[in-house]
Amino acid sequence: MMRILKYTVLTIAILVSPVHAADSKSCLGSYQTRVQADDLAKCEKIAQSSSLTKRQKAQIFLQLAITVNFSWPGDKDVERLLEASAAADEMFGDTFLVMADIHRFSGKFDNIVPSLNRGLKGSPDDMRLAAKRAEYIASPDIARDIKKICAKATASPQADKSLYFSCGRAAQKANLLDIAEIYLYKAATEFETVDSKRFMDISIGAPSKDYADLLLATGREKDAAKFYQDIAAKQPTHPMAMRNLAEIQEKAGDLAGAAQSEGNIASSVQANYRFRFQLHQLILLARAGKPAESTRLAKNLFNGATQNQILRLQVKLKNGSQKKVVITGKFDDQTKEALAICINDRGCFANSAGQRL
Repeated sequence: MMRILKYTVLTIAILVSPVHAADSKSCLGSYQTRVQADDLAKCEKIAQSSSLTKRQKAQIFLQLAITVNFSWPGDKDVERLLEASAAADEMFGDTFLVMADIHRFSGKFDNIVPSLNRGLKGSPDDMRLAAKRAEYIASPDIARDIKKICAKATASPQADKSLYFSCGRAAQKANLLDIAEIYLYKAATEFETVDSKRFMDISIGAPSKDYADLLLATGREKDAAKFYQDIAAKQPTHPMAMRNLAEIQEKAGDLAGAAQSEGNIASSVQANYRFRFQLHQLILLARAGKPAESTRLAKNLFNGATQNQILRLQVKLKNGSQKKVVITGKFDDQTKEALAICINDRGCFANSAGQRL
């Protein structure tokens, strides 16, 4: 009864198609769709049909596992459905890739490599499984093996973003930093979409962040900033690229540049998310020695600000140099006075640098 209830209340759906009777095609789903809530139980029955191929059964069970996982991560039905997919077709590598991802997200790290080993047993030539396994077993002690595995994986005609990303992470863990940089850069820049040959991916991650983090780890802040600037130039409404760029600029001491990036983010997000970026922009302008610009932004920002927004400001002021600020949630005289002092004192917000509310 509980399972029926769960299936009924499940509302996770991406680009849900019009109402229809479940059939094998709709149960297979795609990258863009999830199985509809009302069809979960029906699709599981269809997956057991003798008229389907082993691969079709495995694909449906996998799609059901992913659908349930998006609603209830860690639900026991996720593991059951994944095992049903593996039993239906042990040569379907996607099942074991997704299994490894779900183990990672649920913190079951000891289960990741065994799952990938199972996949490789059924599909020893699946380079996606080999590269993913390399990502988790890599260390400097087996650097030569990692180099060989990834050279083979990325030379394959099936080489795609996920292969380069996994090999980039593996090479970095093996301390093969030059190779890691090449792999991560290719993963971050040379593939526009996820590999269509992989039936369904839980999360490929963010190779652009891994690449930039590698640059930062090797003391190349300017290169990391330039990388994100290039992404932002190509995708002006890419908040993640701009957010990462702002963080790098702030760490590198380019406070005026970071302020501009925060302003770009604020202009690209919905109004209800805008305040936090504008507040940080105000602080960065003050720290950059631009009190006039910071004051202009403050006038616009705090006229009609909500109580929660004023609380954020007051906490920032108190964490800075204005220890006597009383947290009231009101834009009162003491708050205005403290803000004016901080805007004209480049060191005022130093203690709260990088803190986000």
